[in-house]
Amino acid sequence: MARHWTIEERARQSEIIGNWKPWQHSTGAKTPEGKAIISQNVKRGQAKRLAAIEQTRLEIEALQAKVRKLRTRGADVSELLT
Repeated sequence: MARHWTIEERARQSEIIGNWKPWQHSTGAKTPEGKAIISQNVKRGQAKRLAAIEQTRLEIEALQAKVRKLRTRGADVSELLT
């Protein structure tokens, strides 16, 4: 579950990171093996995104089918959408 930060916690963390500046110490992969490993990171993220898109598409299709079914019964679907 995602952490819910308060405004004060966000401000404090922002100040800490601003002073720390971890991006200035980041070097990334240096060896060919390390570079080969991190080059595959995009595939992992892409697979998750594509799965989420497909799931959403299926949910939309199911909802559209329900709307069509309600319309054939003469229901006023505009009331359901508000």
